[in-house]
Amino acid sequence: MTNTYLSVIMSASALVSLNYIVIKLNHKIESFRWVFIPLFTGISSLLMLLIPQSSPPVLTLSFAPLVMASLRCGFLPGFLSALLPALFGYFALGHTVEGVLLSFLFPVLISSLFHRMEHVDSTSSLRVGDGIAISGILLLGHLAEAVYRPAVLNDNWLAGSLLGFAVSSLVLTLLIIMHNDDAKNQLIQQRLELQANQDSLTRLPNLHSFLTIARNTIRLERVAIFMVDIDNFKLYNDTYGHQQGDTLLREIGAVLQHSIGPGDYAARYGGEEFIILCHRYDGEYLRETADRLCRSVEEHCFSLGEAPAVPNITISIGISVAPAAGADLKELIREADQALYHSKKMGKNRYTLHHTPNEPELHVREIGSRN
Repeated sequence: MTNTYLSVIMSASALVSLNYIVIKLNHKIESFRWVFIPLFTGISSLLMLLIPQSSPPVLTLSFAPLVMASLRCGFLPGFLSALLPALFGYFALGHTVEGVLLSFLFPVLISSLFHRMEHVDSTSSLRVGDGIAISGILLLGHLAEAVYRPAVLNDNWLAGSLLGFAVSSLVLTLLIIMHNDDAKNQLIQQRLELQANQDSLTRLPNLHSFLTIARNTIRLERVAIFMVDIDNFKLYNDTYGHQQGDTLLREIGAVLQHSIGPGDYAARYGGEEFIILCHRYDGEYLRETADRLCRSVEEHCFSLGEAPAVPNITISIGISVAPAAGADLKELIREADQALYHSKKMGKNRYTLHHTPNEPELHVREIGSRN
């Protein structure tokens, strides 16, 4: 019995250590998780088989990694995880086909019934009680085996099975709690990262986030930069109050977000200004995009509350185009800002493209306007 307890402690300790490694590695290779999870889970289960045992097979706890994989990811990843230990148990350890099915595939099948789609998200928590429920069903499976094969019964069978249920319930509950604790930490980390990269008022990316994306993009491809400013915002803000001004900023941010092209990236620059990274730079596309942005804002029905006789809300846009990949982002923003100033100067509610290198005589060139 002492050897039995020692074996259980070794198995439980190994499981906790392996589960910790899985949690940490899962963050490092997120994009390969569907290859990594079955592979590492199968290896973990196989390693549990190699721990010296002096107790019934249920106490090897080799099924526990398979249960966790099936709970999190569903039947198919759990089934793939079970292949390696099942083959090893059959060919190397001499398990019968019934033993392989009961020790590896049955836990996968039962655990996958407790799987929910949201479990796939690494920030989603598992239900703590599922570990106890699965252990109970597995115990019933062993009882059914005893009825089917009375030869497995001996003086220690019932005590060993009950001990197996207690230990597996405890270990699975501990593994689930470890997973949930890590999921909670991940969720907190994601929220902190979101807060660091998101403008709290408009919910658009902030300037810091935009500059990071833009620098990485401009190193690889030629892009265009849009500087967008709300016309007469100061007057509007002074007339109707800062709360109404904040509402206007939020709504215009949403309008811009829904009006940019696929793959383009909009962020709040600061104050009443927004900035957009455009992955295309041909004149026709820039005109279409800028015109769509101006029209979308001008035609949008803003939530102006009790404010009476509000003038049409419009925007002005300045556009600059990188001469080639690897251009200076600060210079591009400066040129877009100059083009924006020209749009303001020429009457607002319009868009202006900054000069191109083959037109040095033009400081800015208006490519369209809306009247």
